[in-house]
Amino acid sequence: MTTTPSITSIKELSLSLLDASLNDEQVKIAIDQIHVHFQNCIGLSGSETDLHRNAAVNTEYGKALGLTHAAQCLLDYKRTRFFLGGLYAAIRQKQIENPGKQIQVFYAGCGPYAPFFTLVAPLFEVSEVRYSILDINMESVRFATELIEKLGLSSYINEYHQADAITFKIPNAADCDILFSETSDALLYRECYVPILCNMIPQLSDRAIVIPENVQIKMSFVRQDEKGQQTEDTPKVVFDSRETAKASREMARLPDSFPPKKVPIDRNSNIKALVLDTEVHV
Repeated sequence: MTTTPSITSIKELSLSLLDASLNDEQVKIAIDQIHVHFQNCIGLSGSETDLHRNAAVNTEYGKALGLTHAAQCLLDYKRTRFFLGGLYAAIRQKQIENPGKQIQVFYAGCGPYAPFFTLVAPLFEVSEVRYSILDINMESVRFATELIEKLGLSSYINEYHQADAITFKIPNAADCDILFSETSDALLYRECYVPILCNMIPQLSDRAIVIPENVQIKMSFVRQDEKGQQTEDTPKVVFDSRETAKASREMARLPDSFPPKKVPIDRNSNIKALVLDTEVHV
């Protein structure tokens, strides 16, 4: 690997983000510094307001984020930190399970920064891990390729793919150790995590790790008593992505929408509000 000043700094910042003792402000500072490095390398900012670059990419089953919105995902500080830690831990786990094996990662939905390549690959030797990366947006693939080349990380790449992860057939899928797809918006709106799972999980071996392992939508009621005190019920799962992916193996194609979830409500239950949460398992 050719070492550049930027990649040296990024490696140090990535290692710092694995430190569980970092507080939220320290995490923000580290990721903002990474963002500046990426912006300086390829001239693309996650803070841009250009309408063309922000335009979403229509797909058969939803919408993929536009160029700058995809870059902006890096600046979702807690999300970036948890995904970074999860993928790093998954690679280490696979190394323990398979001593001496070069771990193969397939990264679906990399965006223009490919952050879970550019932040993770420098923490390993090329002999330890290699990636194939994919994005539906041609511009994202172009920027990600440029960034990876300028950081001197091209030797970690098997292949680049510009394609729809919902229909893409992974080359040598049985050899894939980790599938990483950071494509999950709130309440699974717009982005295509569920159909990506439905397409890709059946292609993988049973030993492959998937990150996020699951995304669930949970529902709860907020109730108010006669004194105005509010309490929230224990959340219940109303949609489970992995269960849906498992069931999809028996479908010819995914439905345009899933059956509505009906929840009985007692008219005397003093319900004040309905809460829906997206729970991402990393």
